[in-house]
Amino acid sequence: MRSGRLKSYVTGSLVDPLGTLMGPDLDLYDQLYSSNYVAALPSHEDASHLNFALKLLGPSCSSLFIGCEQPGTKHFLSPPCYYGNTPLAIGASEAKTLSHLLALKRNSTDPKLELMAEMFLYALSVAPRKESRFVELSIILEMLLLPTSSTELSYRFALRMAKFLAKHWAGDPIESFKFGQQIYKTRSRLVHSGRDESLPQIGPKIEEAVRQLLTTYLTNPELFEDSVLDHLCIAG
Repeated sequence: MRSGRLKSYVTGSLVDPLGTLMGPDLDLYDQLYSSNYVAALPSHEDASHLNFALKLLGPSCSSLFIGCEQPGTKHFLSPPCYYGNTPLAIGASEAKTLSHLLALKRNSTDPKLELMAEMFLYALSVAPRKESRFVELSIILEMLLLPTSSTELSYRFALRMAKFLAKHWAGDPIESFKFGQQIYKTRSRLVHSGRDESLPQIGPKIEEAVRQLLTTYLTNPELFEDSVLDHLCIAG
């Protein structure tokens, strides 16, 4: 044990109160953390709300990960939000604030908040690299500080999409332009409101577009330089 963090353990030595061996589950992670708090919650959903409130309370490595209920069912909140240097120290004042934050999150019906909370917990988990964490957090800032989207950025995005796909993938420029506009509209709606009805239709399409463009970038990154993309649009 070091600074509240469990650095190692003997496989098979961890048993829950009901006698169920937990070692095989915990073996999935190369670093484990001790429990400095135990939370009794009515549902798995509430556990997720509390995780969010814990991360809002202050910078820390404290996070819910494993929960048990009768008759021995285990629940996991994954990925574990153990990103941070020190565990939380919760006194009476902090407990009051935490309860308030939990109540606000539990009672919220705001889809934008739900999306930001999910992104925030992912960003403060052990999963992303520091670069990915920065991107996730910067998008949250955009969601908070830019309540409306930019027509100019939307147009440039769609135009570059159309020209690039037409030149490098023999795509129809008109349809590609419409596709680019649809992508940006969906992205903007998600960023600014947390939902978009067209997501089920455009989701698979953007996955394929990203796959194609990333493949091209991997072999010819110079094609994505700002000046090259501008020239592609001007060239007609």
